Parts: sequence; C-alpha cells; structure tokens
Amino acid sequence: MKKNCRFLTAVFILCMVAFLSTGCPVPTTTTTTSILTSTTTTICTPDEITLDMVDIEGGTFEMGCSPGDNDCLARELPPHTVTISAFKMNAYEITQDQWEAIMCDDPSFFKGCPDCPVDEVSWDQIHVFIEQLNEMTGETYRLPTEAEWEYAARAGTTTRYYCGDDESCLDDSAWYSANSGVETHQVGRKQPNAWGLYDMTGNLWEYCEDFYDDGYYEESPETDPQGPDSGFSIVMRGGGWDDTAKLCRVSTRAFDFVDTGNFLVGFRLVQD
Repeated sequence: MKKNCRFLTAVFILCMVAFLSTGCPVPTTTTTTSILTSTTTTICTPDEITLDMVDIEGGTFEMGCSPGDNDCLARELPPHTVTISAFKMNAYEITQDQWEAIMCDDPSFFKGCPDCPVDEVSWDQIHVFIEQLNEMTGETYRLPTEAEWEYAARAGTTTRYYCGDDESCLDDSAWYSANSGVETHQVGRKQPNAWGLYDMTGNLWEYCEDFYDDGYYEESPETDPQGPDSGFSIVMRGGGWDDTAKLCRVSTRAFDFVDTGNFLVGFRLVQD
C-alpha cells in the first residue's frame, strides 16, 4: 500500500512536470571558462564514504533559456546574467551506499544497487542527512542553489544540453527515457560535462536549496541568487530516467514539495 501511494505521488509529479515543461532545438557558441581541480575527500563515518568534490571557479554566465531554444517555458525566461562565487560540487549524485552509511537505511525504490543514486528521499530528509554528515565530518556540505546548479551544469556552454544542441548527444551523457530501461543506473557511467561532473542531466532530477517561484527570474539578483525567501515547493533540476530529451534541457525548471520523496528525484552536495 505504501509503495502504491509513493507510486501515485510520483505519477502525479510526472504528470505535473510533463504538463509544465517543454523543449526543442538551439544554436550557439560555447564560452570556455577554465576550471577544474578535482579533489577527493575521504569522510570517516561508521562506514567510510568518499565524496569527490570538484572545484568550480567563480564566473559570470547567462542563466535561463538557451539562445535559439524554442521550447523554453515562461519560467525559463528571461535569460539573465548571473555572477557566481567559487564553490565545490560533488562530481556524482549521492548514492544509496552513501545515504545508508549516514542514515543507516536505504529508502530507495530502486534498491539493491549501492552505486545508484539514492531516491525516495524528501528535501526535509536530505537536510537531516546533511546535518548528520556535517556533524560527523566537521565539514559544511549543503545543497546547491539553483543558480550554482545551472552554472555548474552548463560548464561554460550556452547550448540546450551541456553536450551540445542536438538531443542525440544525450545518449552518451545521460540516462533518460530513450536509454534508461525505466530505472536508475550506477553514477558516473556516462560522459561527464566539461568540468568533470557526471549525471547533471538524467538519472535522477536533483533538488536545489531554493524555494520555487515561476517568475523568480524577473527579480533575481545578479550575484549569487539564493531564490525566494519562502515558498511551498522546492526547485529540482536536470531531468531523469523517465524524461524525454525535451525535459533534459539544461534550462528546464521543475519543482517538488519539501516533505515528499519519490523515485524520480535525488541530490548532490556542494561546499563553499
């Protein structure tokens, strides 16, 4: 019964995302930003886990609808210039094994795959995970802001997908509806983006720290935007195993509620 409820919740979210989202072609040039120092942090917990943190240099980019993308929704508009301070981002989505090492359970719908991303975790539960992880390690991990997420996902590109404008490039860089086999997969099995980040598109949607607001781009500050001060839903980005190429565009925005986990959404961590 419990799984049926979860399934119905996930189906509702899928329908909502499909209704609210769309995506097509885009031309463009790529701006190269030099980046990238990969550092591995070993975290001592009851079971040791490793987070591969990638140094992301600060910079300025155009956030929102990619040039020439006719599939953008109003929520992806207007494109606007954003400056982001330097931070570190986990190269991979948090896995079932890593979640279990901290929380002593695996709530995932797609169980039995320790290196697959953890799913069925809510935004609220993720904050408990982060609090415990930080207490155990003395580090300060957190969820990325929506602006940090898109800046890191684009990795200096301005195209519809970080792998290019043609959706066929997703086959090598993402697990999505055309190749996922209707399930999640081990993290890091597809090609990373230019900054060494894996699965930024596909596998699972990823929660951000920000509350969601359809019209936030109209008033977003230029430097390190943190999202609205309050709200009822949370931003999620990146598309997932059940989504079409259209929903895997790098500017696509969707949302979920703070207390509902489902098998479509996971997360990755950042540090200042």
